[in-house]
Amino acid sequence: MFWYHEMLMLHLVLVVASIGLFFVRGLGVLMGASWPMDDRLRTLGGGFDFLITMVGLSLWGLLQISPWIYTWLLVKFLLLLAYIFFANLTLRLGQSTELRFLGFVLALACLAGMVQVSLTRDPWGGF
Repeated sequence: MFWYHEMLMLHLVLVVASIGLFFVRGLGVLMGASWPMDDRLRTLGGGFDFLITMVGLSLWGLLQISPWIYTWLLVKFLLLLAYIFFANLTLRLGQSTELRFLGFVLALACLAGMVQVSLTRDPWGGF
């Protein structure tokens, strides 16, 4: 498969960078700092997420797999949608510290679920 290994490594590097950036920004927001919402950091995070999506979709096409056939991929995609919601709750939508904290914890749980499903190819993450 042409470029599979390189695309997979790029996907992994982008995922690690995106998770790290979210974690640091989320902690900053929870501590009441304003720097996590700086436009440059928001653009960087959005750029990571865009590239992760494009590389991920390219991997789907390269491997010719579909979330309708591979349940683990569908579960990973649904967890991604939940992560996006909870990350936005943490960084933008949450009106109280408690709500932002809940969003942060649930976003991290979604990320952990996606990693587990990716590693095991088990739709329930080995649970």
